[in-house]
Amino acid sequence: MLSLLAAAATAGHAPIHWLDLGLTRGIDLGFFPENLRSTVDELFVETQPAHLQKGSQAKLAAEERDAVRAKIVREKLADFPTPDVDKPRAGTNGDEETV
Repeated sequence: MLSLLAAAATAGHAPIHWLDLGLTRGIDLGFFPENLRSTVDELFVETQPAHLQKGSQAKLAAEERDAVRAKIVREKLADFPTPDVDKPRAGTNGDEETV
């Protein structure tokens, strides 16, 4: 999970996809509280290029968008809890959902 957080703080939009996927899956498996799902959803939307551009009120170069994106991610995840990997949600084996 830490590698996902590190990736999100680096340049580029692609790491946000992996961050969203990793955090959403972590919530699905019970590693993070369910009430954080809206924070993850907001983060994914707020870091999209068009949202970054609109929020800045000015045309941003790719590098500038990357810096703004990284700042938003760091701020949103500052209070994110450490994953509770010892208590996966019932019905999972900690790796995959059982059917």
